[in-house]
Amino acid sequence: MLVSEALFLLLSNKSAHPELGVSHQRVALNGALLCDLVATGLVEVHGGKTPTLSAVPGAAERAASHPALAHGVERVERKERPTLYSALTSRKFAAKEAIAERLIEEGVLDEERAGFLGLKWSRFPEKDETIEAVMRQRYRDIFLGKAEPRPEEAMLIVLLRNTGELRRLFLAEIEGIPFDALRVRAHDIDKNVLDAATYDNAEGINLILEGVAKVAAIEEEAASS
Repeated sequence: MLVSEALFLLLSNKSAHPELGVSHQRVALNGALLCDLVATGLVEVHGGKTPTLSAVPGAAERAASHPALAHGVERVERKERPTLYSALTSRKFAAKEAIAERLIEEGVLDEERAGFLGLKWSRFPEKDETIEAVMRQRYRDIFLGKAEPRPEEAMLIVLLRNTGELRRLFLAEIEGIPFDALRVRAHDIDKNVLDAATYDNAEGINLILEGVAKVAAIEEEAASS
């Protein structure tokens, strides 16, 4: 399961109401899809004062069979070297319909059309709740140190930590774990994510995760001013 799909599933429930604040949900989903694109070798992040993105040659063809990845590549290719910041703050980069498509096909999520005063939108309530339940138990084992995270799980944990939403989204899974112990565990996982020797495309993923933290901080400051 992609990082973006896992996050989307964690944000879904039977009533389809998101569990994460609206602004951070957007940044987190955009960051998750970017991590997927870089981890699969479809997109590269170019560092510098203002990091930029580019799709690798043939990325569109390679991603064509996967709705979320195909959508992400298409968004990157719309402009020549779009900035990382523009992708993280975009309202169109991580389209929920594209992320949900494979989960719907696999029977994990359902799709419901809703509308009000002429406006129409889709909601994606869970159809099979056992998938999320298993996933959440896996994350509890990771937080307790009973299991080590796979690359995509490490990315999700650090991404949520960098948006300040880790404790909120995993409230039940971290029950009984002291705050300091959770902070140290997340830090240790972060170090593993940054270790280029054990993690493919670590430099680009690190730039994305750092960007997520910066955008979340900017949004927090704007909301409090």
